[in-house]
Amino acid sequence: MSADRWSYCPRCRNAKVENVEKIVEDLKNQYGKVTVEEYGLMLVRLDEARNELLKASDGSTRYDFREDWDISGLDDGVITFQYSGYCIACGLKVEFTHEHPFYSRGKPE
Repeated sequence: MSADRWSYCPRCRNAKVENVEKIVEDLKNQYGKVTVEEYGLMLVRLDEARNELLKASDGSTRYDFREDWDISGLDDGVITFQYSGYCIACGLKVEFTHEHPFYSRGKPE
């Protein structure tokens, strides 16, 4: 059996979280030090960054992480699980195979 699906990349989502946190920190540091107009522009940037983060959480943005997996091996007594994933936005990649023997001919179960 094999399957695939698209999901959200954890690295890309974390980058969005970090961006919001950085802008919040900048706002704290710049309060009273920049003009009202500049501070207003920083608030707009914060709103935009938060909206991007919310879109990544509520499903309104495109999925960017492709997942594929395959489970096989019943016939030979070893179940094999193969998984791979790749983000089309940032390049995060993971791949692994796990084998689990469950039956060997001539051995007690």
